[in-house]
Amino acid sequence: MVMNHNDGHAHVLELADALAVALKQTLVVEHFSASEQRFRTDPDLQVMKTALRQKAEEFQKAERAGTLDEGQLREFRTMQTSFRSHPLLRDFLEAQQAATLLMKETNSIVSQILGLDFGSTAGPASGGCC
Repeated sequence: MVMNHNDGHAHVLELADALAVALKQTLVVEHFSASEQRFRTDPDLQVMKTALRQKAEEFQKAERAGTLDEGQLREFRTMQTSFRSHPLLRDFLEAQQAATLLMKETNSIVSQILGLDFGSTAGPASGGCC
């Protein structure tokens, strides 16, 4: 089917752009963007992530070799707990959850009006090669 761009297509794209701008300007999305930036760039958190990743590799190697002991397990769990309780991580996860909820609510409204699952229809095709 050949698309006729005089059928309102350009207007729909303008409205989609306006929706994206409106979403970006919400406090929820602004907070998510800021908290994501802090999460990705905080030097202390980066050190913790690297140390936890290394400890996880050591943990897995010891587990595969059958040499994992209680002390290693305790140390790994302590590092996980410390990482998970970091204020920047907690703020990022809470902001991410709020932004996800806003996107789901937006998708639900559009889907109800269209009579189809907008997010699934507009998302990437599953089962593709790339």
